[in-house]
Amino acid sequence: MTVNIFDLTDTWNDSGTVFNFLKVNVTNTASAAASALMDLQIGGSTLFKITKDGNIVLGAGTKSITGVGNFMLDTTVHFASTSTSNSRVAIASNVDLRSSAAVNWSSTAAAVGTKDAGLVRKAAGVVKASDGSSGDGAIAASYLELLERSLDPSNPAEGEAVLWMSDGTGSGDDGDLMVKITAGGTTKTATLVDFSTV
Repeated sequence: MTVNIFDLTDTWNDSGTVFNFLKVNVTNTASAAASALMDLQIGGSTLFKITKDGNIVLGAGTKSITGVGNFMLDTTVHFASTSTSNSRVAIASNVDLRSSAAVNWSSTAAAVGTKDAGLVRKAAGVVKASDGSSGDGAIAASYLELLERSLDPSNPAEGEAVLWMSDGTGSGDDGDLMVKITAGGTTKTATLVDFSTV
């Protein structure tokens, strides 16, 4: 037998009225640290909780957000932020970030630790390794795959360099590996590998 303890309906029919289907306003003069605005449980185990500080806590196991719409977060997101336990995010589609957003790694087992590595967008088609704070960093990989481009990249900032593969339209001949370096206020372009001589 199915029993709905709460089965509520409402009608919103005035564009000039701000409606709230559910509103809770707590005056918190004193409460235990574990107090929560909401704690949804099954069998005594929490599945979804909103703490009094506004943090969202999910119970153990895999949780899914399903649907055909977009799920947007307009804030910083930490995974395993309050403990050293592992967490994982599996995404079946795209992750879209605004131009100034970064993906950072913590230097400790907790995600709220000091950031010391990251990836940031530098320009269209350009991703830069970062130290998680100043934006400086380096890339270490077993190999680096370059796609040839028809236009030279923009001049790098002071103390930076860019590497690309030419298709012969801009600097260099088709297949050449090129580098552009800015130092001392001057930008220079050079051929690292002349494909015709390989």
